[in-house]
Amino acid sequence: IKEIDSFQDTILVKENASISLSVDDEILSDLSGQSWLLDDVELSSGTTFTIDDFSSDNEGTYVLKGQSTLECGVRDRRFVLKMLKNVVDTTHVKVCGAINYDFYGSIYSESGFYTYKTTNPGTGQDTIRVLALEVNTIPTLTISTPEVINCKNTSVVLTLSPVITSDVLYSWNGAAGVEELTYKVDSKGVYNVVATNTVTGCSASASVSVSEDVLQPKAVLSSANRLSC
Repeated sequence: IKEIDSFQDTILVKENASISLSVDDEILSDLSGQSWLLDDVELSSGTTFTIDDFSSDNEGTYVLKGQSTLECGVRDRRFVLKMLKNVVDTTHVKVCGAINYDFYGSIYSESGFYTYKTTNPGTGQDTIRVLALEVNTIPTLTISTPEVINCKNTSVVLTLSPVITSDVLYSWNGAAGVEELTYKVDSKGVYNVVATNTVTGCSASASVSVSEDVLQPKAVLSSANRLSC
């Protein structure tokens, strides 16, 4: 901040900036016992006052007050500080499975917070664009190869892997979601399962074909010789 010798100046300060307030030597030569005040609350003594990491808490009217050596009474110089707030624009992206997300020319593939900052050359105001990226992995589901349904094995149990029991519901052949990793069937056909994570909403699926062999063997009786008395 440049030295200011007018009675009162309004200064826009960038958020998180560091500044130092002071007045020129000519004014200081007319004052003794100088002290700084913020909104009538005394801060410190001295001819300069420094603020690190400026925030909205630092906004207000700063006064350098001192006893005039040239005239009776107290003289002061005032600075009104206002924060030039950053503009923050956050984009939330949630994906299921691998991704390469392009965010202002940079590619991101892992969960995290990523920023891109631009500055207005006229005002000095920063615009910070934030990407909140959530990448949820999707497991590859497999249903074990089932046995053939036959007259001996009238039903088979379909078993799903890998075993995931936390926050996951399984929908077998379109039925309501359950926590069961197995499914019993007693007829041939194609069976599928959809696993849905109840927290992220991501899902994965798998299918398997069940076959059957239930043809009854045919028995044929024949007589090669005739019995006679």
